[in-house]
Amino acid sequence: MRPNIIFVIADEVRAKNLSLHGYSHEFDPNIKRIASESVVFTQNISPSNGSWPSSTSLFTAKYPANHGIMRSMPYTTIEEIDNLRKNKFWLPLYLQKIGYDTYLLSGLKAWFKKGFNYVKEEKKVDSYRRINNGWFIRKVIKLLPDWFYMTAKSLAKRDQTLDFPKPGEMLNLAISKIKSAKEPFFIFIHFEDAHYPWATTPTPKINNGKSRKGVVKTILSSSQKKYAWRRLFNLSADSFEEVEGKYNNAIKMLDKDIGKLYSFLKEEKLWDNTIFVLMGDHGLSIAEHEIYIHHSGLYDETIRVPLIVHIPGIKHKVINELVQNVDIAPTLLEFLKEGKVECDGKSFLNLIKKGRPIRDKAFSFDGCSDKRWCVRTKEKKIIFSKSKRCLACKADHCEEIEEYNLTKDPNEFNKDFDADIESELP
Repeated sequence: MRPNIIFVIADEVRAKNLSLHGYSHEFDPNIKRIASESVVFTQNISPSNGSWPSSTSLFTAKYPANHGIMRSMPYTTIEEIDNLRKNKFWLPLYLQKIGYDTYLLSGLKAWFKKGFNYVKEEKKVDSYRRINNGWFIRKVIKLLPDWFYMTAKSLAKRDQTLDFPKPGEMLNLAISKIKSAKEPFFIFIHFEDAHYPWATTPTPKINNGKSRKGVVKTILSSSQKKYAWRRLFNLSADSFEEVEGKYNNAIKMLDKDIGKLYSFLKEEKLWDNTIFVLMGDHGLSIAEHEIYIHHSGLYDETIRVPLIVHIPGIKHKVINELVQNVDIAPTLLEFLKEGKVECDGKSFLNLIKKGRPIRDKAFSFDGCSDKRWCVRTKEKKIIFSKSKRCLACKADHCEEIEEYNLTKDPNEFNKDFDADIESELP
């Protein structure tokens, strides 16, 4: 019998904050428990820093430049969506056609619905959100002075928990659907617990003598100053240390849900015949590289994300070679003994079994910029920015070309190394 397939997306979780990948504190004990029975990829590079282009790459096995969706919502254009329609391969539809019962449990809708027998119902949107979702209204709000923005926010008493599933809601829905699914099934579960603004987790108070105003005062760009001030205000945080503490608490809450899902699969005796893929879609910069509480930029904070794959019959391994989410669909098709598809991805089954690298470089595209991409090897990275402007904060927090030696400078502080990487696009 064909194995069941479960994809778990840990939205906005970067590898940097998992003890599995060397973080100094442990907020991920259950993720580590799953990792001990799975293949762990330490060099998984997301093809985009945005959920929409990254997840589209997962389902098409193509890079954003080739499947069409370059910008993340709300910056995606009609032209990009038209380009997406030219793609011939769509993983959920393929699995559905070969007999899988398919379920989409995600806030991602639009083109993602294709190929799913069940799609999670849309949440009712209240009047505040209906107004705020309008692109023109959001544009006007960004132009308002800070005092007006904060007064309006305080008077509105907006409950940010309404924007995302409540703690345990997605987990309970997943368990319910797995119980009713016909085998074999494919379930895409999108956990948003660790996505800004982490509304269901408390903000820890860290007494370091800093104030919100004092923190923001050090930011040079006026547009970034305004952006960071409002992000901190929305989190009730006075420092970026408090922001990271809140983020870590969100990862801890996510880890509990993932642990409960894993225990359920074990108890129901489904684990041994399930391909279980746990991955981040993109990461987050908290204050690194002059990017404040957002996932823009192509530094490793936003593109190096966790990937843990449990495959029936394959024992625990740690793999330090480059992989990307475009490689997952080709791997599944090879394991299922299905035909190959025309794509950018490569099966990593031989990498797992025989240690043979499948790629010497990885490509990523900035979904929060008009024209920015990077080429990365295990040791080096070069970032190209034809347009320096960030669509989120409206600042120029990059240079036209940035080169990093990741061996000597893993935090990407110094731009004066000769990276010497071929710059061709995939």
